[in-house]
Amino acid sequence: ATPAPAQPGARTMPAARPAAPGAALDLLDQGEFAAASGRFELTKFSLGFLAPYYRDVLAVDVQKGSLDLAAHFALLPDGTLRLPEGAGAIDGLALAYPGNRQPFWAFPNVAAGGIEIDVRERSVRIAELRSRNATMRIARERDGSLDVARLMKTTAATGTAADDRTWTLALGKLQIERASIDLEDRVPKPAVKLPIRDLAVAAANFTNARGAKTTASLRARVGGRAVGRVAWSGVLVSNPLAVSGQLDVSGLDLVPVRPYVESRANVSLVAGTLAAKGALALDIAGDGPVRATWRGNVVVTDFAALDRPTASDLLRWKRLAFDDADVASEPFRFAVRRIGAEDYYARAIVYPDGTLNLTRLLTPGLEAETSAEAKPAVKPAAAP
Repeated sequence: ATPAPAQPGARTMPAARPAAPGAALDLLDQGEFAAASGRFELTKFSLGFLAPYYRDVLAVDVQKGSLDLAAHFALLPDGTLRLPEGAGAIDGLALAYPGNRQPFWAFPNVAAGGIEIDVRERSVRIAELRSRNATMRIARERDGSLDVARLMKTTAATGTAADDRTWTLALGKLQIERASIDLEDRVPKPAVKLPIRDLAVAAANFTNARGAKTTASLRARVGGRAVGRVAWSGVLVSNPLAVSGQLDVSGLDLVPVRPYVESRANVSLVAGTLAAKGALALDIAGDGPVRATWRGNVVVTDFAALDRPTASDLLRWKRLAFDDADVASEPFRFAVRRIGAEDYYARAIVYPDGTLNLTRLLTPGLEAETSAEAKPAVKPAAAP
């Protein structure tokens, strides 16, 4: 097939090495010979026709997308088909979870170079994969699990039953630029929705083999006004999915995440900005809640909160710093070496039974009293 003329502004396949006589034969192992060999090209091939292959690897439906692929091929006498030194591009890719009509990932363009496919070994190797302007939706379900954790099917080599072998994927270099992600956490009520924009991701030596480690980094703008900045670099482990590395956050608006506070306390969060720098680790088991640990420094500035029963000032500060914090989610652990505060204000009330309003506001199921019997914790100075 002859490639269609490139449209203005369209991305094209990475240049493939020109076909040479016997090029596919040169890539065979010693002692092997090909029953047939040569070179082929595909243009605008519908990815839907590949469903029998990718359904062994991915728990997704490819709603649309077309493939351009050029590669050598070598067919061995035992039926083994190898497609070495390929170059390809995918246009208009849209992925959805089985049974859902709304796509959760959309990639306008994906370009790949150095593609090698071995049908007998069920392996796909890609030297370089690039994408730009992708859009994604990622959600944490009510049980605490991430929907993307069930995206990739696994086997004994790559994750689950020993008698159900699937394909092995390997990427030498992955580069994603200017991507957008809409995060939704459905655990708190109402759900927390957080937009991520201008996401850039770089990864090396990614594979779906069990326990394989990948070095990766990312940076992005976070929040409704996209004023927050996030940068991370570290290690990604596949099957089961786990992440660990250094995180640097600055200028993150806390108001969009107020349901985390308001679902556990009778407090309204009205202002606050977060900065953090340290080591973050996430263990994302497919059938269980996400387990997280944090070791580092956290600073919250320009913070303000109200108590909901009276809508009056409860907490306010200019700067609150937690130095050398050590936090874990499962089981819960919180320790900090030093806490520093600037321009700190707290409205504390002692009730007739000796309890504090802060204790009641921060205890699920209890509400602060609003009667005149409540008296301030600090008595006003006597009149002269």
